[in-house]
Amino acid sequence: MSTYEGSPTPTRSPPTPTPDSDDQLLALALAAAPAGSPASASGQALQPAGSGGSDSEGGVDVAALIARLDARRGAELRAKRQAEEAAAAAAAAADRERRQRLAARWARAAEEAAMRGLPIVFHDVDDPETTMYHLAMGASEFYVGGTGFPSRRWLGDAAPRTGPYDRPRPRMLGHRASGWNVMHVVALEEGDVAKRLEARLISLMRGRWREECKNVAVDSRGLAAETDTFVYICTS
Repeated sequence: MSTYEGSPTPTRSPPTPTPDSDDQLLALALAAAPAGSPASASGQALQPAGSGGSDSEGGVDVAALIARLDARRGAELRAKRQAEEAAAAAAAAADRERRQRLAARWARAAEEAAMRGLPIVFHDVDDPETTMYHLAMGASEFYVGGTGFPSRRWLGDAAPRTGPYDRPRPRMLGHRASGWNVMHVVALEEGDVAKRLEARLISLMRGRWREECKNVAVDSRGLAAETDTFVYICTS
């Protein structure tokens, strides 16, 4: 349709956004009430800004809206708390299982060494570092190591073994054949924890007694990360 020259161009008001959540609806309703107005304070029905209706037609019941939001947020908080409690319970159960497994392995290893009459002493202590320090103080020479099987490590293997990545390894010479007098087991930990503990203890012992400590490398290269490992010190 044509227009006369000089006639004003028709304009349209921007569309009023439609709230898509209770939070947005509450914000619009509160924005429609003047600051400090009785309506906003009392929670009576309010119009969203730009809605053009009356309180009785299409108004927002702020009190009901707030109650609905509180109920929803309360449910969300309860669900979050229940998830956190479930995660904590699962972690506690896993820790109990780990402790029971390690305690059972410790008992079996100690029983095997005792039945064979091997000079392997199991020190059930909370501070393996201090215990090893005192053991090293009274030794003329010592060696710090880690193994999954103390008795076998003391006696050695009579046949070739399979090492990391399934590479064949020569038979293991036992600590008894190497001339050590006693093996002192000071800790049993899961693979990665045991690897770090052994490496730290070797570093500490070598730093204090470089001549007496017979470890060549300051690491735990012989330990598998996925197995439980006994950490020990052999003395003479």
